[in-house]
Amino acid sequence: LLASIFHQYLFSQENFKKRYNLMPWPQNISENNSSFKINESLTISISGEDSENRVKNASVQFLRRLSNRTGVFINNGFPVKDNIAPIQLHFESVSNLKVNSNETYAIEVKENNILIKATTDVGVLRGLETLLQLVNFNKEGYYFEGVVIKDAPRFLWRGLMIDVSRHFQPISVLKRNLDAMASVKLNVFHWHL
Repeated sequence: LLASIFHQYLFSQENFKKRYNLMPWPQNISENNSSFKINESLTISISGEDSENRVKNASVQFLRRLSNRTGVFINNGFPVKDNIAPIQLHFESVSNLKVNSNETYAIEVKENNILIKATTDVGVLRGLETLLQLVNFNKEGYYFEGVVIKDAPRFLWRGLMIDVSRHFQPISVLKRNLDAMASVKLNVFHWHL
């Protein structure tokens, strides 16, 4: 019986991998047979003490990237104060940005709202990156896939090294690499000077 359940779970995850382009693959994903349509009235609200403004800045960047990816001009490109925004970000504490910081998050995409919950603000950032990967389109327009995701990093140390002492790189290349690292949830940048 246990082998049968494991076999069923393994193949259901393989079917999800064919349907969703997520990187890295989350620990747990399930579908809820809904989708959230992306339109110009999309807004984000933040609940949690964002003392470092990490979540606010990431939200603005998220809305800009979403607009560029979909071509939908979003009326308000900044987080709003009300808690009835379609995309709601909840976190409990501000991370101290150590390698062992808690980066767990959960996303629930429903027809009328999207909820990203995390223990720390860094978890919310990871959730926003995953949400951006859930963008899809059909003849009616762009939408977020209706899923429930619970995720945490498999490894504490996930990094990239760039050696500018031997191979000179322009600042724009370094910034592009940092953005790419964030999109795949890497957390350590080795900068060999």
